[in-house]
Amino acid sequence: MDPQRVILVYTASSVRNLDKCEINKLRGVDQRIGRLDIAARIVQAALCTTSDAVAVTIFSAPMCGYITISPEEREWVCASREHEIVKAIVAKLCNEIVHRSFSETIREFKSLGYTTVLLSERGSNFVIRPHKVLYILGAEQDPPIDEISVLVDSIESIGPLSYLASHVVAFINFMYAMRKACGGPIPAWTGCGAFRTPQPRPTRPA
Repeated sequence: MDPQRVILVYTASSVRNLDKCEINKLRGVDQRIGRLDIAARIVQAALCTTSDAVAVTIFSAPMCGYITISPEEREWVCASREHEIVKAIVAKLCNEIVHRSFSETIREFKSLGYTTVLLSERGSNFVIRPHKVLYILGAEQDPPIDEISVLVDSIESIGPLSYLASHVVAFINFMYAMRKACGGPIPAWTGCGAFRTPQPRPTRPA
């Protein structure tokens, strides 16, 4: 079964300089392979803040291809530290990469019935969707909007400020959890309180 949500992460990271880099818990991630640490935090946020079927697809622009972390990998992701997830991403980029252009990657998901949503500060208010959704965002840089604009069904924002990509993903999971808890769709920013009967404000004793 296809995941109900897929986070498509655009990154300039590559493993072409892998023989020159080092990844460990003390030194972190060598920046010569790019910001795969950001990708790792997105993976953690996507899989460890929900029980929904969420996958993360990481597209490497220099390598012109993608790898996917599936919902079935949630257990090891949530039990791993950031540098361990980076190592797993590197291994997938070395061995499991599917070579596509970024636009071809999006078309592939659209052919599977996914609604495509680009996340941007300049977008309209975020909307929860009951069916399969592909959320597109950048790791250390924005996706090439000019290249993919005709493939995107909607451009949306969780707010007017600049947020960490991992925080955006965690917020999306939170909004879907709120929708479940409230038993129906909810407007962004309001939470379940939007469905409660307004109560009169207490008056201060004279």
